[in-house]
Amino acid sequence: MAQMAITLLTRAIEYDMNGRKLESLKLYEDGIEALLKESKAETDPKRKQHFQAKIVEYMNRAEQVKDQVTRWKSRGEIRDKMHVVDGATGYSYGRVFGRYMTDDVKEILVEEPYVREHHQLCNLVMFSELAVTSCKNLKFIKLLTVREQKNNDEQGRAFQTLKDSLKKQGVEFFVEYSANMHDRQVM
Repeated sequence: MAQMAITLLTRAIEYDMNGRKLESLKLYEDGIEALLKESKAETDPKRKQHFQAKIVEYMNRAEQVKDQVTRWKSRGEIRDKMHVVDGATGYSYGRVFGRYMTDDVKEILVEEPYVREHHQLCNLVMFSELAVTSCKNLKFIKLLTVREQKNNDEQGRAFQTLKDSLKKQGVEFFVEYSANMHDRQVM
């Protein structure tokens, strides 16, 4: 149990330091809960006191992160977060992104390092279809991704096909390559 708390809280701190506040907040909460269970089960008074001091320390930081997230939400900088468990089903693009795909959307930035394999390219096409049909004023979709290292350039051909198709709908598609991407975002 203590190892699980350590793992969760270490990850919370890492995410916190890297600006991933929503994820760090959830990790702080889960880590504090695990540490509370460990503290309740502890019989050594010194270790129990140590756990309680750490719980207070992490709770204070979690409150600070929560306050920051609340400020961001109130300013419209963060709209929502949906956690999809690995292997879960029933999360269509419409369900995940539909409420954001309105006539107010004029451009979309997709930061996705993993658009290399065929199924990933298909996912981008399905996302783009939803955007074009739902966002009547959409003019630009920009993708920031990592360049495929294979020689057959399926990625480049797929991007060109998507670009041509979107152009027929009045939407410009741009691709920018980065060598240092690790996380996903849609803005």
